Amino acid sequence: MDDQRLKTAVITDVTTEIGRDAAMLLAENGYRLMLCVPKGKNVRPEDRFQLEDRFQSKDRFGERSCFCQTEEVDFADEAEVLRLFQSLTSVRVLFYNNLPEILCRPVSQISHEEFGRLVEEDITSVVTTAKVFGSLMKNGSLIFLGSVHSDKPSAAAPLNSMYMGALKNMVREGAVSFGTGGNRCNLIEVGAMGGEDRLYQNEISHFYDGYSFKIPNGHIPVSRDISQIVCFLAEDAAAVNGEAIRADSGLVLEYLDKLANARAYERMSDEGCGG
Repeated sequence: MDDQRLKTAVITDVTTEIGRDAAMLLAENGYRLMLCVPKGKNVRPEDRFQLEDRFQSKDRFGERSCFCQTEEVDFADEAEVLRLFQSLTSVRVLFYNNLPEILCRPVSQISHEEFGRLVEEDITSVVTTAKVFGSLMKNGSLIFLGSVHSDKPSAAAPLNSMYMGALKNMVREGAVSFGTGGNRCNLIEVGAMGGEDRLYQNEISHFYDGYSFKIPNGHIPVSRDISQIVCFLAEDAAAVNGEAIRADSGLVLEYLDKLANARAYERMSDEGCGG
C-alpha cells in the first residue's frame, strides 16, 4: 500500500474559498500540497506566505503534510504545466478549480474577442492541464470544478455555460482516455452558493429568483460541502469515473417555491442549521 505521506495533491487556484477548504481537508487526510495561483491573479507576497504557513502547521497536521508550496502557473502553457508536474513527487490528486470570468450579457452581444479569450485562455487552460496530468499521473484522481450551467442555461452569462458544457464533455473523454493509466476523471457541478440571484439577474430566466426557497431541505451549499466531495473523489476507494456530481442541494429540480418549502425552513430553524 502506498504511503499516504508521499502523495501530493495539486490545487490550481488556492485564492478561492473552495480551493483553500479543499486544500485544508486534503492536508488533514495526509496529502502533501502544491498550492497554485493562476498567472495574472494579483496575490500579495505576504498573502502567499500566509497560505503556505497555514498548511504547514505541525500542531495541526503533525509530520503528515509538512511539504507545501505555492506557485504561479500559466495553465494554458503546456511546457509550464509539464514543468510543474515534473517538479513534484507522486502526484495523485489534481483539483482544477479555476473558473472563467462571468460576463453577463446575452448571446447576441458576445464579441469575437470575448469568445476568443474563452477558447484561448479558459478552455485551453483546462484541456492543457488535463492532458498533462492525465497522461503522466498513475492511479490518480483528476477532479474538475464546474457548475450546473453545463446543462441549465442562465440566459445571462452564455460564455460561462459554453465553458461548462465543454468542460463536462472533456471530463467524460478524459475518463475513458486517462482510465488506461488507472486514473479517474470527475466533475463537481456547483450551484446556489449565494449571490446568484444578483449575479445572473436578467429579464428572460427567473431561475434564481427566490432560489433559496426552491431547495428541498433549505440548505444552501457552502465551500466545505464541495471540499468534502473533493476528498471523497480523491480516495482510491472511490470507484467513480466520468461522472458529474451535482452539488446544488437539488436546486435544478426547481419544483418548489417559498410557500411549498416553508416546512423545510422550519426544520432548518428548529435543528439550528444554517443555510
